[in-house]
Amino acid sequence: MGDGTKVAVVTGANGGIGLTLAERLLTIHKDLHLCLACRNRQRAQTARDVLLLSHPKAQISIITLDTSNVQSVLSAVKDIKKQFPRIDYLYLNAGKMSVKSLDFSNLLKSILKMNTLFLFNTGHGLLVHTDEHTSEGLMSTFATNAFGHFVLVKELEDILGGNQPSQVIWTSSVAGVRSAFDPRDLQAKNGKDPYGSTKCVIDTTSMALNEKVNSKNIYSHTTCPGLVLTNMTDGILASWIWWLILPFMYIFRLVLDHLSIDTYKGSESLVWLSQQNPESLKTGVRYHSTTDIWGNTTVQPVQINFSLEESLKVYEEMNSLYKGFKEKYKS
Repeated sequence: MGDGTKVAVVTGANGGIGLTLAERLLTIHKDLHLCLACRNRQRAQTARDVLLLSHPKAQISIITLDTSNVQSVLSAVKDIKKQFPRIDYLYLNAGKMSVKSLDFSNLLKSILKMNTLFLFNTGHGLLVHTDEHTSEGLMSTFATNAFGHFVLVKELEDILGGNQPSQVIWTSSVAGVRSAFDPRDLQAKNGKDPYGSTKCVIDTTSMALNEKVNSKNIYSHTTCPGLVLTNMTDGILASWIWWLILPFMYIFRLVLDHLSIDTYKGSESLVWLSQQNPESLKTGVRYHSTTDIWGNTTVQPVQINFSLEESLKVYEEMNSLYKGFKEKYKS
């Protein structure tokens, strides 16, 4: 790599927001080496081929990485370090949300209590979630969305920052509300909203990370792409139902500014952060992609409803879990 080449690693880059983000990064940052860190290598290869159609001279690498599996993350880190002496942008975008159905009883209660705006704005209480254990004994949503990414950051810390700032950019969500999170149950083993809970873990971990690593020229921020129609939302409602309600979603932008709908608008906050001086950015906020009724997208900082003290406690618990796996796999 040339001296001017910057490196961006994007997890979950083979589709949805991750793929759109990858394409936009290649367009904006002309001298960029892009690394697609994906669970499925074949899908990653397809994504690389698609990106090369619009950017035939782009430098694009593929790393196999499954954030739900700590061993996979540790193995991927070795491959990343073989290729790159440093990373400028580390996008922690891979995620999962397993939904069984809509919670119609809670929806009815919210209508009767005139509380539907909160329900549709955050999604908290609107869905019946499912979850499962991974082969390593972790809750799958927690491992995929939060912990696997935490392990990745810890393992890559020595090739982040230094003489030039590095940005760690997480894909969080407006679903990360306090009522979804129990600090005594970090993995949401007993919670009804493991997805929302993991987004709270992401927000708090990111805030605490800044306390830990800003002195090393590493900066961590979280984003909310808003509601984007991808294969993840197909798990909530069939795609044909989304198409039926699509016209109403555009109208609802009058009161709900997080209805991004398409991946381009949803990726706005993630792309925008790569163009900022990270030292000047706030750390106690989540950067939202917001879209108005006319389809204009802007980036808005929204305060995270957790204190630094709470965030540091989450970080320490995550770090303790990380050290346990490091000890387990040290051989």
